[in-house]
Amino acid sequence: MNKQTLTIWNRQFDLDIVFDVFEGEEVTTQQQNALKTFVANASIIDSCKSNVEQYCIKHSNGQISSVDNIFKYVIPKALFVVRNKNEKRTVAIMCNFKFDMDHGLAIVFENESFSEIGEEGLIA
Repeated sequence: MNKQTLTIWNRQFDLDIVFDVFEGEEVTTQQQNALKTFVANASIIDSCKSNVEQYCIKHSNGQISSVDNIFKYVIPKALFVVRNKNEKRTVAIMCNFKFDMDHGLAIVFENESFSEIGEEGLIA
C-alpha cells in the first residue's frame, strides 16, 4: 500500500492510498491520473473546510454549535481513488469522525472540485 503526504487545513498527514479495484484487478490509468491530478491540486482541500465544519455541527447531536479545531472531530486517514466508468476523476478523503466512528466520513472531490460529504459508505 502506498502513502501520500498532504497538507490538509494547515496540518501534514501521511495518508494511505486505496484504489477501488476488484481482487486481481490492476489500477487503471484513469485512477492513476485522478490521484496525480488531485495531489497536484491539493489546495482545493482548503475550499471545503467550511462544508466539513457544518457537517460536524449538523451531525454532532447538539454537542457542538461551532468548530474551533476541526481535528477534534475529523482526522484524515486515507485517499480513496474511485474506479469510474466515465471520464470523471473521483478521489475521496476518508476520515475518522468523532460523532460516527463506525461509518467515518468521506469528503468527495470530482475533477478537482468539492462534490459532497457523508459517511464512508457514500463512496466506498
